[in-house]
Amino acid sequence: MIEAINIIKQSFAEYVGIGAYMALFFISLLYIYKKEKNSELTDYVWYSLIILLLIFNPIFYKVIIKFIDDGVYWRMFWILPIGVLIAYVGTRIILENNKKAEKIIIGLSVIVIIILSGKCVFREENYQLATNWYKLPQEALDVTMIIKADECDNKWALMPPTLVPYIRQYDASIFMRVMRMTEGYDSEPIVLKMEQGNVKAVVDDCKENGVNYVVFKRETILSELMENYNFNVLGKTENYIIYKYQDEVNYEV
Repeated sequence: MIEAINIIKQSFAEYVGIGAYMALFFISLLYIYKKEKNSELTDYVWYSLIILLLIFNPIFYKVIIKFIDDGVYWRMFWILPIGVLIAYVGTRIILENNKKAEKIIIGLSVIVIIILSGKCVFREENYQLATNWYKLPQEALDVTMIIKADECDNKWALMPPTLVPYIRQYDASIFMRVMRMTEGYDSEPIVLKMEQGNVKAVVDDCKENGVNYVVFKRETILSELMENYNFNVLGKTENYIIYKYQDEVNYEV
């Protein structure tokens, strides 16, 4: 239970950050409760309070965490109508003042508070210049093109986590031995074996599951030669080596 409480606290801290949005949200709830008592808008107040009680409830956490990753529990706060209520109350406060100067001052004040409460997403660290029309990592496309150009009707591949999210965005005809999953691609046993360079384990898995392409990072030290198991080098990129199994394999789509 203590662990659940700590994760909830951490999730709330991650969601709130250092901004004033939650403060503005609670002020908005209080304003609606005081000013809109006989309005349907009070439903937003009760709805928000119920949602908050659920999110901060360790028992609810224990139930919901069975369906989601605890690392994204902070997304539960997305259910709250924060943006809508702040915008509504800010507008109401501005309209309640008859003097034009006061409206301008209040409006500017709200805008400044909102701007200072967050960071612009259009920052250099959040973006990088696209190197191709597909806006995918160029090396992922290079690996895909090498496999795509090979004459083979059924293409199943085992790849490092750094490539998996991108390959099928470009060519859906290449099937992944292990797809990208919310639980974590890195934790899959065969992926760990591949990252460790365990050639025997990788080859056995490929034969069992009909995988005919294996992509290793160049930095991975292999326990033995892939050629010993009839896997030959199909192509290379700056950071990856693509192997192809030369014998026929059984496929299950």
